[in-house]
Amino acid sequence: GFYLDESSISYNAYLISRTGASRYGVHWPLYFQYDAQGVNLYGGPFVYLLSIVFSVFPPSIFSARTLSATLGFVAAVLLGLLASKISRQARIGIIVALSAMLTPWLFEISRSVLEPVLYQLALVLFLLALYRAHTRSRWSLLDSTILSLTLALITYTYAIGRLVGPLFALGLIIFAVNRQRLLDVIKTWMVFALTLLPLLMFNLQHPGVVQSRFRALTYITPQATVPQIAIEFVRRYLRNLNLVDWMVWGDSNLRHHVPGAMGSLLGATAILAMIGAFLVLVRDWRNPWWRYALFALAVSLAPGALTNDDFHAMRESGFPIFLLVLSIPALAWLLGSENEGDRTEKDEGSWAASFRS
Repeated sequence: GFYLDESSISYNAYLISRTGASRYGVHWPLYFQYDAQGVNLYGGPFVYLLSIVFSVFPPSIFSARTLSATLGFVAAVLLGLLASKISRQARIGIIVALSAMLTPWLFEISRSVLEPVLYQLALVLFLLALYRAHTRSRWSLLDSTILSLTLALITYTYAIGRLVGPLFALGLIIFAVNRQRLLDVIKTWMVFALTLLPLLMFNLQHPGVVQSRFRALTYITPQATVPQIAIEFVRRYLRNLNLVDWMVWGDSNLRHHVPGAMGSLLGATAILAMIGAFLVLVRDWRNPWWRYALFALAVSLAPGALTNDDFHAMRESGFPIFLLVLSIPALAWLLGSENEGDRTEKDEGSWAASFRS
């Protein structure tokens, strides 16, 4: 009684678990599924992970969705762990983890058997590795390798990763606050470049396939001028910053959001993120970690702004992750607690403490 459409990720995972090859004969270790027109590309890591599940448990829609939901749950827990490390308070970690679990934008994606759920987990793993490296005076080869592998997972897991993965890597220059740290960043870039060799080899063997999905969805054409592209990008970028869409309507695609169930983002999450961004700008701007958080937040909206769809939750699936990260300084301030151990002023019993409560 197990049936899935032939073009689905689950069907290809089923074939790999039984034959070792996908529908189009693509084998391990590099997997890019594409049809006869070379249009549809799907991320290999999620397909192979699901094929492992199908090798252990009977292939079914239930086991596929259970894997997806588990990945979403693990991402939320690890995001809470990151929040507890940054704030040095377990209660803030618990709040952030619960917020992630209850965010429709994240919850709904984790209930669909699609690559963005693993992409979100990869983002959280990258942020954990980056914060670990940030707290060190020098980045060891192990630090650089872990950062590079998580960036590679971002790049290979989902189509938008081929844009944001290299951009996230380029943004590491924010941490080059001295000569030694600059060398650490360059070392990380070199290791990350090695992980991109399979993608480059695939592109050489199949010219245009990697870019074909983007070309089918974007407004960027050979006929469009640079000013036209820039104006359209800014217009769509600002359009995707619409709070009403986030909190009231949600994604209009039925596959991504339950219609009539309010928005894709909780109002409290949006408010806390805005408070956190303000605190970063006025108080923590010298901290490269928070500068990078703002940079990554801005980059996470770029894939959606480069395509024809308005507010596509899947292509902007990293955005709520960084909103939750920015809620950490807001929660620390509202709870009257210390952030990263550098707060010296406490106001328990004052009107400010009552306001924060």
